[in-house]
Amino acid sequence: MSTSRHGLARLEHDVLDESCSLASVLRQVVALGGRARSGALRAWATQELQGYRGDSQELPDYRVVPAPIMIDAISGFHQIKGQQISTFDLPDFARDIVKEEVAFVQGVGELEAMIKDRQDPIIRLTPAMSAALAQIMTQRAPDRRVQVETVYWQVHVSAVQGVLDQIRTRLTQLVSELIAAMPPGQQEPTPDQVSQALQHINITVGDNSPVNVTAPSAVAHRDSTATANINGPALQPFLRRAAVLWTAVGASVAAAAAVIVWIALK
Repeated sequence: MSTSRHGLARLEHDVLDESCSLASVLRQVVALGGRARSGALRAWATQELQGYRGDSQELPDYRVVPAPIMIDAISGFHQIKGQQISTFDLPDFARDIVKEEVAFVQGVGELEAMIKDRQDPIIRLTPAMSAALAQIMTQRAPDRRVQVETVYWQVHVSAVQGVLDQIRTRLTQLVSELIAAMPPGQQEPTPDQVSQALQHINITVGDNSPVNVTAPSAVAHRDSTATANINGPALQPFLRRAAVLWTAVGASVAAAAAVIVWIALK
């Protein structure tokens, strides 16, 4: 990274450099928003850095990606890894929570670390209620030999790369709009120029507005804490309130015995 570049020139260089950490670029955007007195720009860049875990933070659409729901299970003497199921195979109360999509609420640094130097292209992401769902599905399985061990989403590394690419693309658009709005010789954008640039690109904060951060909207898939007995009446409200916490581990796929579990769970 060249130390002779400053301000917008350095940001332009780094955002176009695919080897430059996206977290580092976003920190420059936070500083740029401060210099330009743009609360909207600072808010968006800070959310991307820290993650969208607060109840009042709107999760951008590009952070939600399709993902199959999987289970690991044991059926008799057979161990099954990576058996795909549908939402209809889940208990009724969990179908509105565990959908066939993943909401990436983590900060950009965490997302980058998730895929850095990763050998296995498959990532397993588990909902907070995974253990409870596994036990309930085991109890309800018609074949008593079936024991569901875990419920999770299976995501390819390319999905995480796609989220990061969406963010970098928006940053590139931001820099392009700022450069276009600034006359020759100007080194730093004015507040009006930053506001104008945000109006022309798909960067949103708060209530889905590019400039208004005072009226945030609550959405699902946020962190919360709660406890419940999986056999008691408190389970259902717990599952409805529980947020998705992600655990990324390597997934192994053993398709040989997949049909056995599928039939057993039916």
